[in-house]
Amino acid sequence: MRDTSRHVNPTHLRALLVEDNPNDARTIMAALHTVSAFTWDIVSVETLSEACEIVLQQAFDIVFLDLNLPDSTGVHTVKKFIAAAPTVPIIVLTAVHSRHITSMVLQLGAEEYLLKDELNHTNLERVIRYAIDRKRAEQTLRESEERYRTLVEQSPDAIIIHADGQIVFANQRAAEFVGAASPRDLVGRNPLDFIHPDEHPISIARIRHMLTTGEPVPPQQHRIVRVDGSVLHTEIVSSPLMWQGRPAIQVLVRNISDRIRQEKRWQAIATLADALRDITRLEEVYTLAAEVIKDQLNAAAVALLEQRSPDTFLIACTTGAWEALQGHSVQIDPDFAQTALQQKSAAALSLNEIQDVLTHQKFPFYEDLQTMDALAYVPLRSHHDTFGLVIIGTNKMPDEQDLALLTLLADFTASACRRVQLYEETRRQLHRMTALRDIAVAMTGSLELHLTADILLSHTTTLLEADAAALLVLDEESMTLSHLANYGFLFRDIEQAYVRVGQGLAGTVARTRKVVWSNAPLYDERATSVHRDLMEKEGFVLYHGAPLLARGVLKGVLEVYHRHPVSIDKEWLEMLHLITNQAAVAIDVLSLVDASRRAHLQLRIAYDETIEGWARALELRDHETEGHSRRVTAATLALARRVGVPDKDLLHIRRGALLHDIGKIGIPDAILNKPGPLTPEEWEVMRLHPVYAYELLSPIEYLRPAIDIPYCHHEKWDGSGYPRGLAEHQIPLAARLFAIVDVWDALSHDRPYRRAWPQEKVIAYLREQAGKHFDPDILPLFLLMLESGELAHLG
Repeated sequence: MRDTSRHVNPTHLRALLVEDNPNDARTIMAALHTVSAFTWDIVSVETLSEACEIVLQQAFDIVFLDLNLPDSTGVHTVKKFIAAAPTVPIIVLTAVHSRHITSMVLQLGAEEYLLKDELNHTNLERVIRYAIDRKRAEQTLRESEERYRTLVEQSPDAIIIHADGQIVFANQRAAEFVGAASPRDLVGRNPLDFIHPDEHPISIARIRHMLTTGEPVPPQQHRIVRVDGSVLHTEIVSSPLMWQGRPAIQVLVRNISDRIRQEKRWQAIATLADALRDITRLEEVYTLAAEVIKDQLNAAAVALLEQRSPDTFLIACTTGAWEALQGHSVQIDPDFAQTALQQKSAAALSLNEIQDVLTHQKFPFYEDLQTMDALAYVPLRSHHDTFGLVIIGTNKMPDEQDLALLTLLADFTASACRRVQLYEETRRQLHRMTALRDIAVAMTGSLELHLTADILLSHTTTLLEADAAALLVLDEESMTLSHLANYGFLFRDIEQAYVRVGQGLAGTVARTRKVVWSNAPLYDERATSVHRDLMEKEGFVLYHGAPLLARGVLKGVLEVYHRHPVSIDKEWLEMLHLITNQAAVAIDVLSLVDASRRAHLQLRIAYDETIEGWARALELRDHETEGHSRRVTAATLALARRVGVPDKDLLHIRRGALLHDIGKIGIPDAILNKPGPLTPEEWEVMRLHPVYAYELLSPIEYLRPAIDIPYCHHEKWDGSGYPRGLAEHQIPLAARLFAIVDVWDALSHDRPYRRAWPQEKVIAYLREQAGKHFDPDILPLFLLMLESGELAHLG
């Protein structure tokens, strides 16, 4: 058998990539080059036959194999390749996760099974190292049977081999697993003797399947019954083999009892957290917490105590052996109480320590504790406020995991108690607001913002005799208002509401922090065209927008609409003011903010207005068509959203688009406004304007994240652009997006030196420049936006 693997520098790897999809191949190779621990020499082929041929001719350190190829699919791909090159480590790549296929390809000899969308440098480095190390280990094992047996004996997993219903081999770990004295005590026994009776049928079926098909079965969880009758939760991996000339089954058994235990506990914690989130009564919190603690820690008794004085506690809730003591007040030795309340995590007392507690009468449950082996306690603490204790009695000494779980459950309980207390305080305050009794009562029924907003808007339309109302919330990072809830609208267009602070009617409300109204909203120049279309479609004739201010901080805008003229008096405006206060409080309960954000918000608005002024000034100096900066900015943002740019980056793209030609400040007017063609020398000067942009913006920390477009928007996909001649993905994404939009807008509008092109000609030119000037993956998305009319409002 020819060894087709290499034995060279472990940090420089020669890889074979078998992938028929060019895009996937490029993505995989790019991902491999992000693994800084290795340098690469990658050979790529598209078919299994090519792969099998080249692997016989050349040596490789590792192979990345796609399951589905033009000449082979599924696990047969792995089978055929391993037959051709059994010594090369194989990592199987696929787009779809399947536990069954995972098990099959691993059993066939693949080193790892990896999803293509998980190809990050951390996963790749891990699986590559694992694959290479494992394959080398397998080669070592093949060289020496004795070394194999030594490794088996030292394996942390139990390993047995059984044939004809009898165990014929077991390692030392297997004996320890079931509590036998030595592996010899297992040989000759039926393996089913150690499987829980309820799981015999599935075990028998798995054995028959392997012996009949000669194929392994997927891993299976089983309960193992030990010699002493105790039960372990295990994961069993079984596969058929030949043992001394007869069919047999090799079984690897791993103890997952701790994992199962932890999974059940985390599930209980999640269940408790979900349940506590909806509880609004303190008694219900205590009852649920006591039951969960008792069940998860197998406690004989649980008590939750509220501290009323340094040494006096109310037994607020009990379960188990202490159930009859609920509601009683008890005194605990002040020293013991102080020590217990100052604990940062749960602590335990053994039987002897409990007896010491009883002797000195420091604890109330005297008689019941004498029947228990241990006690554990943990304070109930929310932030820095400690208000009680959780105490449990158990029939075994709690281990570290038990104490950690008790601490976590107590923390959840304390947080829920604090939340319920805050809820009660808020509810009482709301009930005092008799002028808005209906709204206040409705809001106390839920702390969920969307539900509260729906109820509030329903009452708003009733109290203000309005036809519709909408609630817009402020995102301070992007300085935008977006839809949260609405009521009374005939169409769903309002759900797409999205406006910048300072733009449109709602944006004006947010900027001025004052009520804005319009009795002719369809003709109001302050309204955006999208908003005017919405109001015309809905038939609105009157608009009011009011800021939501909580403790001086802007939270959003409440919009009130009428379809018929109404008389607005002082009482109506006062009611609007009261309602906006309620809406602001509802939002503020869920999102408290620092008062200094108001100044920060105003500063950012001023910055953006300054940037827009710069952009308009540049258009005037460069004789750009009117509105060029506005159009390319809006179109670039739309394209950025289409390709999935995160919202947090859109602000920087917007600023970069507005300032895309800021570097032309450094270009002399004689060149910038020359009516005829530029000379080669003048072009050299003109091509410096991206560099001037970089030099101008890079020292400004506020604008540094926006520098990609001003600096790189003249770079081209094929590397022929300027100023640096970047190519393909070397060009920042923002610049690649903007380059398409800038050329489209320039060709679509009149310029001093030429008339605008017809759209058909513009689109044809854009398509012709795919892969030359433009990113060939992004351009089709932009063309789709043009065809759908998404950018029609930009002209």
